[in-house]
Amino acid sequence: MVEDVSASYDLEQTPVGGESSVTVHYTLEGSANRVDLAVRRLPNTWGLLTHWEIVGDLAVPVAVETNVPALPVARIGAASVPVSGPSVNGFPQQRVMLYPGVYPVTGVDSRWLRAAKDIAVDDNRTAYISNASPTGQLWYEATALWDKVRADAAEQVDACAAAGPRMPATRCPPEMVHRQDWGTLRVTQQPEIEQVGAFQSDYRADGETLPTLRFTSGLGELSYSGSGAVDRGVEDFRVDGGIYLSQDGDSARIELWSSLSGPGR
Repeated sequence: MVEDVSASYDLEQTPVGGESSVTVHYTLEGSANRVDLAVRRLPNTWGLLTHWEIVGDLAVPVAVETNVPALPVARIGAASVPVSGPSVNGFPQQRVMLYPGVYPVTGVDSRWLRAAKDIAVDDNRTAYISNASPTGQLWYEATALWDKVRADAAEQVDACAAAGPRMPATRCPPEMVHRQDWGTLRVTQQPEIEQVGAFQSDYRADGETLPTLRFTSGLGELSYSGSGAVDRGVEDFRVDGGIYLSQDGDSARIELWSSLSGPGR
């Protein structure tokens, strides 16, 4: 809501066709803001009434950051707009032009995730705090993705145990890899998936950026039958991994990693 419009000291002395400025004070979601606007004087009407037009565009460049940059678009109303990964991790920033206001922003329709949030756009930050574009955040939360992670991770853990010495070291739990030649391995208790969400991932221009969506678990248990000087026994283990989404959000691929930092890391 506009609270006040104040003119610069030379407004009344501005000739027809000349430019000056006005300061607009307004509130947006209860927060006080202001913006300086350039105005151009138009010819008077009736010889008395002064008229002005706003010069330039009132729109503000806005970057909508998401915690799941694998999904490259969002919706503002009915319009699809590009989104950006976290700027602090080096992801390219995609900007759209919006007028100051409050906009409902929704994410990609996906059976695995959901996201919806209003973002407030004001150019106070641009004009008076920094040169950075205002930024809105669109955070996704896992829904049905939990069940897929549980099922697929358990299947891959069993496959690692069954592979024994042939298991891929970068795609299996390290506790299991370290005991791959200790006889027959068997998963006696699947680890419980404790977290499915976004983690830090640095952008890589070569296309090797790891997904931000990842999962971690509590303790599971594996047994080994023993081999040579190694007696049979049991060992705790955990699982970590990444979640690869298609850009339309329809498909999700679950991949065990040797650590939360990535395969082979």
